[in-house]
Amino acid sequence: TVTLQWTWDLDSGPWAYETTALLVDEDAGWRAVPEPAVIHADLRAGERLARSVVPPHRGDVLGAGGRLLVTERDVYRVGIDKGRLPEGADPAAAGAQLAAWAGLEDPPAFGARVAAGGARQFVEAIVVRAEEFPLSSEPLEAIPGAVALSGRRPLAPTAGFARPLLGRVGEATAEIVEESGGAVRPGALTGLSGLQRRYEQRLAGTAGERIEARADGGSARVLHEVAARDGEPLHLTLDLGLQTLAEDVLADVGPASALVAVRASTGEVVAAASGPGLLGQNTATEALPVPGSTFKVATALALLRAGLEPD
Repeated sequence: TVTLQWTWDLDSGPWAYETTALLVDEDAGWRAVPEPAVIHADLRAGERLARSVVPPHRGDVLGAGGRLLVTERDVYRVGIDKGRLPEGADPAAAGAQLAAWAGLEDPPAFGARVAAGGARQFVEAIVVRAEEFPLSSEPLEAIPGAVALSGRRPLAPTAGFARPLLGRVGEATAEIVEESGGAVRPGALTGLSGLQRRYEQRLAGTAGERIEARADGGSARVLHEVAARDGEPLHLTLDLGLQTLAEDVLADVGPASALVAVRASTGEVVAAASGPGLLGQNTATEALPVPGSTFKVATALALLRAGLEPD
């Protein structure tokens, strides 16, 4: 018998252990007896090792008074499941039909994505809040291969709530994957813009890993597990009610507009709303408007306190 030292280089760190192998002396020399226990002591005949990622819970975004601004909410992931396409169906045509149903800007481009995917791949078109589904009165079932998978995503109370400031969470782009140096895998959920992107490291947490012994048609047994580390919450001073009011005030303003409300006694920003005039840009905190007459109020008060009369 010989002792074997195994080390697997996992994302969560090395997994190291020992096993024992039986060697048999034969005419041609020593031969190792091939048994599952040589790979891992708890591995049985017919089983294989399988690795899976344990996703962490993304940190919530909290506003004034600890009220939830962004937390996981129910959604539907709408797309084409190519494994469900009828025989002879055109994937590109089905994708274009779904994209039109979902209101995407370039249906043929999404159709091309579907056609380029794997034979049984699910190609996501859009993520829809549960309360907003379906998007159309036309039945989704009429589109070949179209499905709506239930899930959860970090979302604000409404689709437009402080969106330019808070940003959004979605599948990592090719640029984010490349910049991460392997830390972010393709298809992983990550902050794409705004504060979600700025504080990605704090909010995201760290994924865990699980190694299981799996057999076809049988249950899996955990052989090794590293727990995920959940993300930390992000605390803001935005007031849920005042932010909603500010956005309502600007909703019908055509030109570029913004409204920032600051509690003067503390300096806390309680609302930062951007009007629709700049099509989703964060006018409230990123634009550089000329102050204009803003400080005339402060200078006039200073003069009055110094003894100057109104006339």
